[in-house]
Formats: sequence, C-alpha cells, structure tokens
Amino acid sequence: MRNQYLLCLGASGTPFLDAFFTVSGGFLLLSLAPQFNLSAWTAGAYGTSYLFGVMAGSFLVSAGSKKLKTENIYFLSPLGVFILLLSQIFFDSFLYLLAARFLFGFFIGSDYPISQVFFSSQCHTTFKAKGLTLLMSSWYWGAIFAILVFWLASLFSVSPEILLAAPALIPLVVLLTRLPYFSNTSKTSEKGSRDDFSSPISEHWSKESLLNLGFLCVFWTCQCIPVTVILLFGPSIMEALGFSGSGSFFQLGVTYIFFFIGSSCSYLIIDKFTRKFLALITFALMALCLIPLLWADSVSLWIIVFAFIGYAASYGLQTTLDYVYPNEIFDVKIREQAIGILTCVTRFISGLSAFFFPYFLSNFSISSIIISAVFILATGFISTYLFAPTDDSSKQK
Repeated sequence: MRNQYLLCLGASGTPFLDAFFTVSGGFLLLSLAPQFNLSAWTAGAYGTSYLFGVMAGSFLVSAGSKKLKTENIYFLSPLGVFILLLSQIFFDSFLYLLAARFLFGFFIGSDYPISQVFFSSQCHTTFKAKGLTLLMSSWYWGAIFAILVFWLASLFSVSPEILLAAPALIPLVVLLTRLPYFSNTSKTSEKGSRDDFSSPISEHWSKESLLNLGFLCVFWTCQCIPVTVILLFGPSIMEALGFSGSGSFFQLGVTYIFFFIGSSCSYLIIDKFTRKFLALITFALMALCLIPLLWADSVSLWIIVFAFIGYAASYGLQTTLDYVYPNEIFDVKIREQAIGILTCVTRFISGLSAFFFPYFLSNFSISSIIISAVFILATGFISTYLFAPTDDSSKQK
C-alpha cells in the first residue's frame, strides 16, 4: 500500500501545480495591472494564457499519443516547470510573464492525461477510485498553498514574482517520486504504442464512447466555467462584492479550504453513492448556493460567507468525478486520448470565459454574471440527468 501512495504522490504533483498557477494568476493581476497599466483585454489575456497553454499541451498528447514517448513527458514536465519558476526572478517584462504562464500551462496540460492514465493503470483496482480522489484533493492543496504564498507577500511586502519562484522545490519532489517508476512507464508506453495505438482512432472509438465523451465535455464545461472565473479572478470578485484587504484573503482562504474539505469527503463516500447521484446533487447545491450572492449588498456578510462555503464544498465533492469518470468510462486503449480531448475542450471554453470576464465585470453588474453562472450549472444538472452513464456501464471498463 505504501507504494500505492508513492505512486499517487507522483501523479498528484500535476493537479497541485495546476491549482497553484490558476489561483496565483488572480493575485498577480492585482499587482501587475497598475505596474504595467493593463487594460481589461490585456488582463484577460494574462488570465487566459495559462488555460490556453493547458489546452495546447493536452491537445499535443491527445493528437500525438501514437507517436510521442509519453514517459519523456511524464518525467521532463516537472523539470520544465522548475526551470520556468526560477527564471521569473531574472525577468521583469510583462510579455515574458505572459509567455511563462502559457508554458506553465503547456507543461501541465501535456502531463495531465499521462499522469492520470499511468496512475490508474499501475494502482490496485481496489485503490483506484479512492486514489483518484486523492489526486483531485491535491488540487486544493495547491490552491491553499497559493493563497498562503500571496498572503505572506502582502504581510511582508515581498515581490510576488520572487514568491512565485519559492515553490520551485515542488516539481523537483514530484520528479523524484516518479523516478522509481521510470522503467514501468517506458514499458507501458512501448506496449501501448505497439498494441493499443497500432490502429487508427476510429477503430477503437465506439458510438457509446463518443456519446460518453460528449457528455463529459458538457459536464466539465458546465462545472469549469463558473469556478474558473472564481479561481482566476477571485480577488476582483471579492472587491466587487465588498471585500477588501485581509477580508478578501480570509474569504478566499475559507472558500478554498472548503473546496478541499468537499474533495476530501468524497474519499469516504465515493463508493457509497452512485456517480450520477453525486453529480446531480452537487450541481443543484452549487446553483442554490450562488443565488444569495444576487443580494450581496443587502444581506448579512455571514450569508455571503456560507454561500461561498456551500458552493466550495459542493464543487470539491463533485470534482473527484473529473478523475473517476474518465478512468471508469473509457477503455484503456482510448483513455489517454479521451482525457487529452476533455482537457483541451474544457480549458478552451474556460479560457474564453476567463478572457472576456474582465470586460463583463467592467460593463455588467455582478448580479448578471451570477445569474449566468446559475444558468450554466442548471444546464449541467439537466445534461447529467439525461445523459450520464449508469455506474454499471462505467465500472465495467
């Protein structure tokens, strides 16, 4: 079992770093906007560059899984992130920071499908579902770590760019935890390229698989658009709702802690309820918890706090399905491509929403944005009710 947790630790570095880069973008924008005199469109480009980098990386893996030596990506991605983190100390250019965020996303996006597939193929069957929930929980550790880093930056007036280099040790630790499995990854990759990917993709994808892919694209999109805006522009949203200074850090910190609590609880209940039930109840709870924000200027501050807590806990509980669903629904022959396509599609749509959000925030009321988020979550609920596969059909893979 110890080896299972070491395997999980190596794969969890990807979601951890993904969360750090996602959340840190919102804090960096608050300091970069006045420093570089950023317009709404430039700020949107900065928030979006990371997401488009993830999209490009995942597209590379999904499109070239037959030809790429995926074990090289699995071990070189943490090294690339380490080098980029350190390089930010030596450059004081917005264009470089923009390019660095894109490359961070590229490394993370290319590593996402590979690390998930390798973990699910190497771990024991009895540990798979719970192990995947641990992978998802590590995303929230990364988010909480980002908030801690920038909270310390505000207390001690430390440059955010310097603090961004502080987590450079993390990708090195991830690389070390992956080294014991290098030979296994190479053998898996060689076997996959010889046996699993010797034929065109059309020969492996059944009609059922394509329908499941379509469902998961809608599922992830409806889940990702509202939370992407909250994650990337959380500080700006807090200011629009009346929070500022330490209150903003407190509210965001509480929100991310409950993201993590919701995800951690799923470790205990993932095998006790059907996947479809968990998806439906969490979509409904997220939508209901956003509704009180429509009256943020007239209701108690604690109602707003508990609304964010309810949304965060529900989202955290649901996001474990982002890892569990694809690894249960898709056959191993197409799983890596499927996860790459899902990541690519959802990050592209989330990237568009992040790009336009600063414009909407400056031209529309926060209430209009919240109503749009509730509508998107309602769409996710309906699509899940109509098209989600049954647990029997998903676990048979």
